Amino acid sequence: MSPACRVRIRIAEVSERRASAALAALAPDNVSFPPGQSMEMSVEGGALVIVVGGGTMAQLVATVDEAMAHVQAALEATAE
Repeated sequence: MSPACRVRIRIAEVSERRASAALAALAPDNVSFPPGQSMEMSVEGGALVIVVGGGTMAQLVATVDEAMAHVQAALEATAE
């Protein structure tokens, strides 16, 4: 049995507009996860917060890697 894994990522010092744009860009991809896996996203002040949980460590790493690539693209597209 794999240990339970959960990662919380806080991307700080971005404007609420850019954080909201990144959240909107990620939302369509985060509707169908395998059983036991989840991703929650929110904008908290000047930060985008992403919480990923469940699955194996390898699945968690892959999910975080993909999410960070999408976040980076969204933030670059909305650079101020």
